[in-house]
Amino acid sequence: MKFALHYRGPLKPDGNAGHKFDLRRHFHAQLAGLWTQLPLRHMAIVRLPMGHADRARYNNVSHYRPRGGFNFVPIATIEQTWTGSVEVVLFRPGVPGQLVTKGDIDNRLKTLFDALAMPQEGGGIPKGEAPREGEDPFNCVFEDDAQITSVTVETEQLLAPDTDADPFHVELFLRIELSQTIRSLLTSAIP
Repeated sequence: MKFALHYRGPLKPDGNAGHKFDLRRHFHAQLAGLWTQLPLRHMAIVRLPMGHADRARYNNVSHYRPRGGFNFVPIATIEQTWTGSVEVVLFRPGVPGQLVTKGDIDNRLKTLFDALAMPQEGGGIPKGEAPREGEDPFNCVFEDDAQITSVTVETEQLLAPDTDADPFHVELFLRIELSQTIRSLLTSAIP
């Protein structure tokens, strides 16, 4: 399965829970639209809680993950052995060639990858956060960012004059390709 996501705004290297959750909210809105399209539209049943009456008809496979007052639904779950590759095209202010010296790219990418996944136990959800309208369930790409098996990053200079004041401002285009391992596909085919 392949799809693309977009983000415009700050991408900070500090990795605090609040910033990651803001990014997660931004991607949640795009992923909600993805769940209305094929092939995910046919998988909508996996977004229901395990106790739901319709679950048994679908071998009780559920992507529904309650955590910290939220009900997360990652597209790629560990249980179903999904992994993914992420291609990042990152537009940032500054002249070309200063990616590592002034960009702190590794920490910024870690922030991004954490935001593509549901928050981990113990501190991933900022204190006082609760689901907003349209956030139940809360969509994310990965159950855990460890499911990202391949990354490519391309950077470009962002030539927008109003972005020079914020060194953390970026425009991101993400291409994500998810795949399921053979073992999982064979296991799910066995009656």
